[in-house]
Parts: sequence; structure tokens; C-alpha cells
Amino acid sequence: MVEEQTRKYHFLDGGGELGKLTREFDWSQTSVGPVEEWPQSLRTMVDVILHSEVPMFLWWGDDLIQFYNDAYRPSLGQYGKHPQAVGQRGEECWPEIWPIIKPLIDRVKEGGAIWSADQLIPIHRNGKLEDVYWTFGCSPVRDESGNITGVLVVCNETTKKVHALQKIEESERTMRSIVLHAPVGICILKGDTLTTEVVNDIFLELAGKTADEFEGKPFLEVARDMKDSYTSLIEKVKSTGEAYRGQEQKLTVMRGGKEETAYVDFVVEPLRLLKDQPNPKIMVMAVEVTDKVMARKEIEESEHRYKTLITESTVAIALYSGADLRIQYVNEIMTGYWGRDSSVTGKTIGEAVPEIEQQGFLKKLQEVFFTGRSYVGTEEAFLADDKSQPNYFNYIFKPLKSSDGAVYGIHHMAMDVTEQVLARKKIEQSEAILRNMILTAPVAMCILKGPEFLLEIANERMFRLWGKQASEMMHKPLFTGLPEARDQGFEEILDTVLTLGRSYSADSVPIALPRDQGIETVYVNFVYEPFRGADGQISGVLTVATDVTEQVKARHIVEEQVRERTKELWESNKNLKRSNDELAQFAYIASHDLQEPARKISTFTEMLQQSLKETDPRSTSLLHKIEYAASRMLSLIRDVLTFSQLSKGKQELRMIDLNEVLKSVRGDFDLLIEEKRAIITIDRLPVIEGITVQMNQLFGNLISNALKFVKKQARPEIDITCTVVASEEVKDFVELKHESDYYRISFRDNGIGFSQMHARQIFDIFQRLHGRGDYEGTGIGLAMCKKIALNHHGDIYAESREGQGAVFHVLLPLMEMGLRAPRLYV
Repeated sequence: MVEEQTRKYHFLDGGGELGKLTREFDWSQTSVGPVEEWPQSLRTMVDVILHSEVPMFLWWGDDLIQFYNDAYRPSLGQYGKHPQAVGQRGEECWPEIWPIIKPLIDRVKEGGAIWSADQLIPIHRNGKLEDVYWTFGCSPVRDESGNITGVLVVCNETTKKVHALQKIEESERTMRSIVLHAPVGICILKGDTLTTEVVNDIFLELAGKTADEFEGKPFLEVARDMKDSYTSLIEKVKSTGEAYRGQEQKLTVMRGGKEETAYVDFVVEPLRLLKDQPNPKIMVMAVEVTDKVMARKEIEESEHRYKTLITESTVAIALYSGADLRIQYVNEIMTGYWGRDSSVTGKTIGEAVPEIEQQGFLKKLQEVFFTGRSYVGTEEAFLADDKSQPNYFNYIFKPLKSSDGAVYGIHHMAMDVTEQVLARKKIEQSEAILRNMILTAPVAMCILKGPEFLLEIANERMFRLWGKQASEMMHKPLFTGLPEARDQGFEEILDTVLTLGRSYSADSVPIALPRDQGIETVYVNFVYEPFRGADGQISGVLTVATDVTEQVKARHIVEEQVRERTKELWESNKNLKRSNDELAQFAYIASHDLQEPARKISTFTEMLQQSLKETDPRSTSLLHKIEYAASRMLSLIRDVLTFSQLSKGKQELRMIDLNEVLKSVRGDFDLLIEEKRAIITIDRLPVIEGITVQMNQLFGNLISNALKFVKKQARPEIDITCTVVASEEVKDFVELKHESDYYRISFRDNGIGFSQMHARQIFDIFQRLHGRGDYEGTGIGLAMCKKIALNHHGDIYAESREGQGAVFHVLLPLMEMGLRAPRLYV
């Protein structure tokens, strides 16, 4: 009957389950009164609530009589307050939380408004009292007389989100990269300026530099003590894409505040993860072989009893994708090892190199793929079909994992150590030569675990250095197995490395160790490095030691001669430094003057077109192509210079209202937005501490991309939102401070999107996923966005699927200011 009486009130039509309950409820039994007596303001609010897809709740009148909609209904759970809550007084419905919400209602009824995110408000539902988290806003509702008669709550339950955040306890990624763990010096360069992206301690020691002097700076500017031939060599590898390997190259390095001569084997080669990647990074790998060279020269001069142990150091790389291990990328060095050519690309490794399966390597690859555990091979033999003798390799099979932890491929890196293995086997045939090699070519290593420095692993050379058998040392505390070293200061040094996490190194340290004839003093170069477990905590010490007794004795002999040459060497160094300074200044000026030739080409092309009264179509086409190429070259140079400026110096930070920044950027795109009929939805953005011009560049690049990479004939839609993420949610971002909270400003579009596998690649400089004929650009914009985010102690990442749009998330440090406000629709 109630439904028949209220059917004529159209504001009660529809509304789903709650619409039906509202129509059927006898409102005359409440202070609200029958429907026909409701004021227009109440009717309007009930109409809005029942027909809204947003969870809404209304308290009306002094008794706070309740109304809500279907969107709010799930938050009440099962066996709880529904459907009794319809028409019920607020205090009767919510006794368990009334002390919490009643003061909020009173504030709103006094004319205020409330917004709260992820607020814990326990309610009784599903047969028990549950902890429930809400993000909600409370607003006053006025009647026809302007009096506040009701309280409207727009809310969303965030319990699942909050619980998910509370459960995130991922340990910090502390495992060092392959580069930093490599037993050889490695430096990775990127971009046109060959900026140092990562460099390990061994390489820094060879270069005589610190990490602060090297990282993030142009390599050829920092390494000013390199000869011009090395500069040209690196440039040649960059331009041709062909690797270069050098053997026993002589270098002058700074050690202990003075110059020393060193010898290195090195490789300079482009790193390409994809076959058609246009701008590879450059890897410089160096192995100091000074001890080997000096030992060989000494032996050749005195006895001439053995040949070169290592003549070439090489690195090979391949990438296998999918469970069938299909070759996605392979370089020429690897195919040379296999005795194949580049035609193997696209085939499975078993099809391309059948002997891989026959010799047991295919099974190891499959185990790595299905277990997700890396495999490291040391000096393992491989016999290619076109060879009569096997080669020996140090190599690693490393699983490649997606963001959800699933293995999608394997990265294979190999180094040919055939000459070292064959030389060592030859040396092992003679006991006298073996003893000599132990004294002159040290390679001793071990790992000591825990505060007792329990010997977990050690190589044979380390046992020989200690003068002990493995059975005397393994799985025992170091100073229990080697008491001779306890009183020589090493225990205190190891304690410092273990507790403070600081590396320690020393050269030519005298140590009394047991030998066949008793306790003897030997001289050792050693490094103590803190060793971190999978949980990121320091669990032990990695020790690398080199017996340099013979070198120290030889050095004592020549020290007098060295002192006589010191003055001459100082003068030579002074002249070399002056030359290098001049060369660096020239390189800096040249990088800025590149723009002038490009502008002249464009200008002269235009003048040539105007001076030619008549030209045939082919000539006209060629002139247009020259003009286009010059324009693109100038744009590229400007973008590269702009990108490089982001790393130079420090600019003063100030308070920036990102709403004003976005307003300015949007004004720059007004014509394009109007032309494409773009729809832009904007959240209220925060105030941060930053650099205005860089934030303009960041927002401008992201909006430009959203307007550019859109489906044909489609109307661009851009949604800009801002949320707060807790510190636990950014544990995986190594650039961020994990004790801080962050703003996440998201730019979502409905464009062409891209495969998620390219989500990291797109932030590398010059990375393009589409041809210039389809979408213009230099490939620098997103790299600039990445750099700007890092400059502001933040980060940026992307999520997308091909054809389904993309969202770019910018993370910026949180400031204690208001975040949310009514959204703006543009």
C-alpha cells in the first residue's frame, strides 16, 4: 500500500534494492513523517542518493533518520545492520561508533564540512564487530529555509586497501648488481655525452677516482688522464657499434697520492638488449693484469720458462625468452663461441646449437627457468661443432622476472677463460712453477660468516696463503683454525667491517703465517668487503687477498731508483694535466657549438630554395629532406642539452603550488586541446618544495605525450589524480627514502598504450617504441621526466597495455598540507 501511495513521487522510482525498501518503508512512524509531507530538499537528496553509483548516506532531522543507496549497501555486510538501518535513528543504528561519529555530525550541522581518508571506524557486521576503514566526506544539507537539517556522507570503504598496505613487509633490495659484484672493473656509459651510469670500486681504483667524481658525469670529461687514443676508441665503438678488446694496455693511475704504472686487459662494447636498439649504452670492462705482466716480464727476462697466461679477455651476451628458450638477442662474440652466425636469432637454443643439449647446458637453462634460481658456471668446457678442442668459460644463467615474480626469460653472460685454464693446467704439471705462481699471481678469496667469522667457503689459494689444509679450517671460526693471525690486529678490522658495514683494504701488509719451515712473514694485499644476505642485512665479510711478497721485495730494490725519478715524473704529470684540462674545455665548447652548424644548414637550405627559380620535383624533394633533417638535428641537440642541464649544479628549491604549474602548462596546450577536443579531468594537487621550471617541463612532457599518442579519430581523455602512498608502498623504489610518505600524481590517458615489458625502457634516453613517421619526437622527453623526478627526490613509473591507454605515476615527497578538494572538470 505504501508503494502505491508513493508511486506518484517520481523521485522514489528505481534505485535498486534500497529504492524498493525506501518506497515500502512506513515513514509516518518516524520524525520524517509520510512521504507526501517531505520538504523538497529531502526529496531532492533522496532522489540523488538512490540514483547515484557512489556510496552515499544521509542523516535527516534532529533524530538523524537514515537513508542510503545500493552502492553503500555492501559496506554493511551480512547479518548486520541492513535492512533495519533504513529509516532508523542514527544513535540506535550505530551504538558501537556513536562516540566517534556524533561529534563529526555535530560539526557538520554547525556549518562545517569534513573529509577523512582511510579512517578506522569499527562497525558491527557479518555477525561480529569488524575493523573497517573509510575514506569519506560529510557535508551539511539545508532545507528550504536555509537551515541545516541533514548531513550527507559520501564514502568509500578502503578496508582492503589498508589491509594490503599493512601486509606489505618486503625487505629492501640490497643485493648488489652484477656490475658492482664483478671481479673486474666495469663502467657503463649512456647517452651522447657518454655519462657514467654505474661504475664499480675496481674500476674506480684503476681510474684513481671516487664514485662522486664519476657517477652521473660525462666519462670523457671525468677521465681526463686518458690518452687521446682511448677517447677516440670509445667514440668509435659508440658510432660503429663494434666492440673493441685491448690486451695489457699501459695506464698511469693514481694510488696512495702518487702516479703508478698499471696494465689492464679491457673490452669496450655496446650493450644492446634488443637487436634494433638505436642508441646502445657502452660498457667498458677492465681487468688489471699488472701483477701478471710484471711477473711474466720478470720470468721472461730471467728464465723464459712459460708463455702468456691470458692473451685476451672477452664477454659474450645472449637473451632467451619463454619456456622454449627462444633466442631473442645474441651478440657476435657469443655466436662466435657457438660457431654460428646471426641467423640463429628467433630459433630455440636447442634448435640453433644442438651440442648445448648434448653437453648438459640445456638442462641447466631449463632448471634456471623453472626454479627461478641463477646458475653460475666456473671454467666449464664447451665444444662447438666446428672446433676440435673445447673452450672454457666463466658464465652465469640469470632468470629474468616480471613484476609479479614470474620468470619470462634468461640472461646469459659468458667470458672465455680458455687461455687461463690451459695455462694453469700446464703450470700444475710442475710443482716448482705452481709454487712460483702462488707467490706472484694471487687470487685468494673466502667468506667469513657471523661475529665468530666462521669460514663458510674458501678457495685453494686461500688455504695455501694461510698455510693450512681445508680440513683444519672449514666451518670453523677463523681464529680457531688460524690462531697465528689473532694477535696481528685482523680481528678488530673484521669486527669493524661487520658492525659498521664499511669496506677495508690495505696493501703490502706483513703477516706471520705458518709455512713448511715454520712461521714466516709474507706480504699481502687484501680487501674486506661487508657481505649481505638475501634480507639485506650484513651477515659476514668477503675477503680477497693477494700474496705480493715477491713484488714487495722487488719494490724495495727499486725504491731508490724511483725516488731519483720522482721530480721528473712530477713535471710530466703537470704537463699532462694541463693538456687534459685544455682538451676538456674544448669538448665542452664543441658540445654547445653543435647547434650553430645545424642552424646554418637550415638557413642555407631555405636561401637555396629561394634562389632557385625553377627546380625539378626530385631536387625540391631533396631540399625538403635536408631542411627536415636539419630541423630534427637542431631539435635533438637542444633536447640533449636540456637533458644534460638537469644534471648540472643545484637550483634553489622553493614552495610550488602544482595547481598553478598545471594551469600554466594547460594554457600552453590550449590550441591543441581545442583542436583535438580533449577532455582533461584534474584532481586538487598539493604544494611541494621544488624547481618551478623543471616541474613545468615534467607536466608539459606528460600532457604532450597523452595528446600525441592517441588513437586515430579518437577524442583524447586525460585524468590527473593525486593520492598519498605510505612509505611501505615504495620499498621497491631504490631511489626513494623508505621512511617517508609520498604524493603519487597519476596521468591516465586513453591513448595507444604500450606493452608493459617496455615500461622501464621508455625512460631511457632516445628510447622510442614507434617510428618517427607515426609519431614525432626525439625520444628524450620521458628521460627528462625521469631525471626531474629524481632531482626532486622522487621517481616515476608507468603502467599500460597495448591499445588500452597508459598511466604515468609521479612520486614526490609528501608535505604536511591538505591534499583533496572537489575535482575540476575541464
